[in-house]
Amino acid sequence: PDLTLDGQPRIVPMRVATDFSVATEDMDPRGIPVLGADGITGGYVVDLWVDRSEPIIRFYEVEVPSAGGRRVLLPSGLARVNKTMRRIE
Repeated sequence: PDLTLDGQPRIVPMRVATDFSVATEDMDPRGIPVLGADGITGGYVVDLWVDRSEPIIRFYEVEVPSAGGRRVLLPSGLARVNKTMRRIE
């Protein structure tokens, strides 16, 4: 994996990077639905993967109920957070 200067994995889930948090003025996307282009809910955000070298969310970890609860990573650059509707599209 890509490492930080001190040899730690650079991109990790927030459950590992406990020194990271979502800013209080921002919406925490954990627990909100993820919709596909067809408008159907495909899963729910269960964790955020952050870049320890930069203060940025790189991936949303999404649990997909229709796949037996399998978890997949959704690149944040390919998603749009709809704060008004509290969902990711």
